[in-house]
Amino acid sequence: ETIRAADIAAIEVDKPDPKHGTCTISIRLHTGQTFRSPTKHDENGASALRAEIIRRLNDHPDAGILNA
Repeated sequence: ETIRAADIAAIEVDKPDPKHGTCTISIRLHTGQTFRSPTKHDENGASALRAEIIRRLNDHPDAGILNA
């Protein structure tokens, strides 16, 4: 299944894990389905990754297509 920019409702940085201070990225679709990054990042890294995902999705119509 292919996910396109128009399918995405939100791309969020989850709250940091209190024990390790790491975050995950959540991509929520209009269907209600949510995908979470398997890799945990510090807050700055997670924010940078979120920004890069958004940049790629908005780059051009076929950019940033995510395969689920």
